[in-house]
Amino acid sequence: MEDGMLAYPVPAPAYVIDHVFSGADHQHRRVQLPVECADRAVSWIRIQARTYGATAPEDHPIWGWIDTLHRATERQLLLTGAADLAFELDQGRVSWSIRRAVRARIA
Repeated sequence: MEDGMLAYPVPAPAYVIDHVFSGADHQHRRVQLPVECADRAVSWIRIQARTYGATAPEDHPIWGWIDTLHRATERQLLLTGAADLAFELDQGRVSWSIRRAVRARIA
């Protein structure tokens, strides 16, 4: 760091999100993302869920989670330190597993 530059602390991740997509065409993606807090974890997942839900009908469970049930997931994270979500879609299965960083295994 150069003289005169401010140093901003980088917060340690509180949670790790493990995001997996298994497509109907046998494609498979896995991403791990460290996040600072429960509301960030849920916000990130809501953004991703909207992308996957774009091809789902309005009454699909993914939209219920995006619209209202995400709050229960955030409460669960704060109380237990873990949450799991999974949805079956026409293009495949999408899931998220969130764990406290101290308990999470980063592959």
